[in-house]
Amino acid sequence: MIKFQILSLGREVIDILKDYIILEKKVFPISFKAFIVTFFSLIDFKKLYMKCDNLLEELVEKKKNVSKLEIKNDDILKLYKESLLEYCEALEKTISILKLVYYKLYLKSKSWREFSKYSWKEYKDDLNKYELSIKNYVILGKNLNQIKDKILNKNKIIKILYSVETSNFIKQSLNKTNIKKYFNNYKDIEKVYWTFLFTGVDESVAKQVITTPELIEYYFKMKENGITDFLISGHIMTNIKNLSLR
Repeated sequence: MIKFQILSLGREVIDILKDYIILEKKVFPISFKAFIVTFFSLIDFKKLYMKCDNLLEELVEKKKNVSKLEIKNDDILKLYKESLLEYCEALEKTISILKLVYYKLYLKSKSWREFSKYSWKEYKDDLNKYELSIKNYVILGKNLNQIKDKILNKNKIIKILYSVETSNFIKQSLNKTNIKKYFNNYKDIEKVYWTFLFTGVDESVAKQVITTPELIEYYFKMKENGITDFLISGHIMTNIKNLSLR
């Protein structure tokens, strides 16, 4: 179960990354012209830096949860944990720089007294620090993904997914009366099957889930409750006998 827990936390950190990217793209980087007219801008910089603060709080919480996980006798998972914490640190630094820039721009736009305090040169210096920080977390992110691929044995999964056997299995499953009510077409089954395999579920277990109404229903209920795919898969892998007898 520990594998699914830490991979789920990794997925949650990526969700924070996505929220940060959306936040950054709204105004950053700022052109010289936009920088000069910041005072007259309708951009709510206060709201932006507060949102950065919220993301940082979420990230700190994820780091704590990762640190709490005790991994024994599994070197690849230990490496993933160390790399995930390192990635969190780098992402935290990047968001912190963005937050600081937004805060300075907020002050700049707040009053004429503050307008001249944050110069174009200072902004460019902050931008350089920011871009270096981005490069760092991107490199660490690539390394993190490589480790995750090894944990999940991505190459093996891809061979399974594109095999004739898998195609035939999905077609046969779609013809089963007790499964039809959960899936409209081939793609629907394929998507769920792929999800299980790419979250660490064994091939035999994934097939059992797809063809067992109780397990499919359990999966969709957990999804509705906002549980991550990794945690659902972990629970299914460790409790499949009890779940299929419900």
